[in-house]
Amino acid sequence: MPSSDAGQSLLELCVGRGGLRKGMRVCSFIIEWAICSGALGREPTVVEFIAWWKAKDRTVWLRLAEFRGIFETEQTPQVFVPALGTDLGDVGRHADSTTAALAAMRVRLTFIPDGIATQGPLSAS
Repeated sequence: MPSSDAGQSLLELCVGRGGLRKGMRVCSFIIEWAICSGALGREPTVVEFIAWWKAKDRTVWLRLAEFRGIFETEQTPQVFVPALGTDLGDVGRHADSTTAALAAMRVRLTFIPDGIATQGPLSAS
């Protein structure tokens, strides 16, 4: 069952795990993923995500690696989509850039997905 530590923002969770710079980038990536997922009505593949955002392949793969570095048990940010508790698909249908993703960073998580620790940064190992 998911953790009941609801109310923590996605940004707080990401920055707490990855530090300010990396946490901000990962938070943005998760929101962008959620927007794309909502717009498609399902989990996108990485290739679909790249095409939907009209992003560069290398950039997306690097951002996905950064996400996996902070959330080691997850392959994609899809686990966060239901936890955001809001319909970002509506935003996605009207978004032309990452501006919508950045505006959504302060969205409060309705729950913390299983396996996602909320306390402190990752160990240096």
